[in-house]
Amino acid sequence: MKYQKPIMSLLLLLLTVCSKMVAAQEITEVDYAKIEKETKDPKSAYYFPKLMQRYLKSDASMSKEDRMYFYYGYSYTDQYSTSPIDIYYDSVRAIFNKDTQKRSDWQKLVLYADSSLQADPLNMRMLKYQAYAYEQMDSVDRADLNQAKIKIVSDAILNSGDGKSLQTAFHVINVRDEYDLMGMLKLKSDGQSLVNDHYDLIAIKENKYGIKELYFNVYRSMAKMDEMFKEAGPTLPAGSKKKKK
Repeated sequence: MKYQKPIMSLLLLLLTVCSKMVAAQEITEVDYAKIEKETKDPKSAYYFPKLMQRYLKSDASMSKEDRMYFYYGYSYTDQYSTSPIDIYYDSVRAIFNKDTQKRSDWQKLVLYADSSLQADPLNMRMLKYQAYAYEQMDSVDRADLNQAKIKIVSDAILNSGDGKSLQTAFHVINVRDEYDLMGMLKLKSDGQSLVNDHYDLIAIKENKYGIKELYFNVYRSMAKMDEMFKEAGPTLPAGSKKKKK
């Protein structure tokens, strides 16, 4: 049985995402300098380790500000990667693509997802797959905990803009989150281009919402890559030798 029918909690999450996309909403300003300062300050209410503890407990009481500081604050931790590579993704997809799955398959998937999420705890895609596996094993409570985590991450992104223009682009900390957000809405990309140095403009295939394009602000991942290049220092072309002083 291939993965086709979403679980009820995913449907509810989808409805929440859709309503935020189409309705007028108050956009939360993403001030990266302030976020870095607050999430690194042990005395701050937004100190990142505190927020991470709440996230890992699937704390639904996290406020809009908590969610913003948590999601964007993650990009100032050592664990953050601009282009996370999930070595367990293919194994998880192989289980979903089987014609039939046994309970042991879902148990394997949960273990793969646990390993993936240990390295990349904000991975909405893996949280979704694991939630579905829990549902198939009648572990609805655990599935709901995953959905709460997905909502914390997706809320932070959705509150950052509406995706309709450069000025109101959704802020994301990696490209994968762009596609995961579109996946929740059942939207498919029809092409992607980089605009004004740190904006991804994604053309959207025909859909029931009438959405033709979405803008994503990828400033944070671009800034992180610049930091990494500066730390690495200049590199010499292959075969060249360093001049002696």
